[in-house]
Amino acid sequence: TGASINLIDYDITAVENARRFLALTEKLGITTPGAFKVIHADARDVVYIPAEQPVHGLRMLDGTFCSPLCPLKPELKGKVVVPTDILDLASALPADITAKVIAENAAFVPWIRKRNVRGMSEVLYERFELDDAKFRMIGEITPPQCAVNGATPAHLITGLTATWNVNSCQLYMNMSNFYSRMDF
Repeated sequence: TGASINLIDYDITAVENARRFLALTEKLGITTPGAFKVIHADARDVVYIPAEQPVHGLRMLDGTFCSPLCPLKPELKGKVVVPTDILDLASALPADITAKVIAENAAFVPWIRKRNVRGMSEVLYERFELDDAKFRMIGEITPPQCAVNGATPAHLITGLTATWNVNSCQLYMNMSNFYSRMDF
């Protein structure tokens, strides 16, 4: 599709394994060389900016540019800048870190996909509730058992996962982006 995918993890072993796996898939012709970028970093040390923004501003170390929306403040010195239009956050990311990343590092990202849990799955993972007026949940793909037992509100269900999957997938839209595009 031509999409650029960034995988970010603070576990160096996971990063090395992902790089080896992707090198193999590229060698076998399964994935396009360079389509995946694996970055060793803590999610709190990454600033996520919209990839679709015009390229103006500062050149980053990896050759990319920081768009005008990049919040270049002195306290953000040393952050990794990652252009993305959809930020995917894992369910294993603790709720407090997820909230910090969304509020401080991803304020301009158009879409956030958050893996989450409901019901009995909360025994395995910490549940995340987004309390940020800039983002609105517009849909959720959930395990069938969460749809049947009412753990997922029916008006949010846009699809079902496999029954053995304990995670749901929530899609949040950045409302500040939405409203700015509605201005004529």
